[in-house]
Amino acid sequence: MIRSAQEDVREISGIASTPTPDRYADVVDPLGVKFATPLPLLVAHDHTKGVGSVVLGAASKTGIAFKAVIARIEQPGPLNTLCDDAGAAVKLGLLRTVSIGFRPLESTPIQGGGLRFTRWEWLELSLVSIPAYPDAVITDARAMTPAEAEVERILAGERVLRLVVKRGPAIVVRLADLYSVSARGHE
Repeated sequence: MIRSAQEDVREISGIASTPTPDRYADVVDPLGVKFATPLPLLVAHDHTKGVGSVVLGAASKTGIAFKAVIARIEQPGPLNTLCDDAGAAVKLGLLRTVSIGFRPLESTPIQGGGLRFTRWEWLELSLVSIPAYPDAVITDARAMTPAEAEVERILAGERVLRLVVKRGPAIVVRLADLYSVSARGHE
């Protein structure tokens, strides 16, 4: 359930993964995650519908929280429409849940059916109408402050750098680190 939604929704947060069995009787163990942030934010797991970036909280045995930013595209066109539509769908409650896209690394069968993914690589987070995990919800949606807009600019630079490096070593960037870099003026 979304607690609040401001006029121009650009930042969302919530719970992305929990150790609860999903609708397929599978369990994705939060402590087995491997990821590099920022992750792409997609619509309905469609790799052609990237609408923003995601920063994950620390994995705990109870789950993994996330913060995501829906991109603001100033130039008119299909990408502008896609991102604006995603923000509007979240604001209106049409997309109020999320789903993880991942690559299994290790799994074990669960008695009675399903798999327990004990090691997995998180690839993306998607805005969806019906998630595999009922607990994977957006809890807050709001407009970005100027400082948060600066964090998104830094994240966008990180994505460009990662593309140039071409599969260089993964760098985990914590949201708190980005805020402190932004506050210091990019020292």
